[in-house]
Amino acid sequence: MIDWQRVNELRTEVGEDDFPEIVTVFLEEVDEVIDRLSTSGAVSAAPDDMHFLKGSARTLGFSEMAELCRKGEVVEKGHPAAKISPVIAAYQRERSELLKRSGIALP
Repeated sequence: MIDWQRVNELRTEVGEDDFPEIVTVFLEEVDEVIDRLSTSGAVSAAPDDMHFLKGSARTLGFSEMAELCRKGEVVEKGHPAAKISPVIAAYQRERSELLKRSGIALP
């Protein structure tokens, strides 16, 4: 679920003209990490990757993804690393919704 209040705050912070470019840059950076994890066949993600993904998700208002990453960011001894597949699924849903509702067309 997208936090549209956060999206509107970001739009106000960067300005209407720069908003599509900022969103595009964030999505490209997240896509790189998601693609790397997906193509590597990783079942789980390193805490550093989860931290990066969490920060990006919060910036873009991707609430579900941010929460999954927050939970998976800290891997405690004796506990399995967080699975990456739910994070990827949340990202794909929220990414699609953001692009559709904001009218941003990626290059």
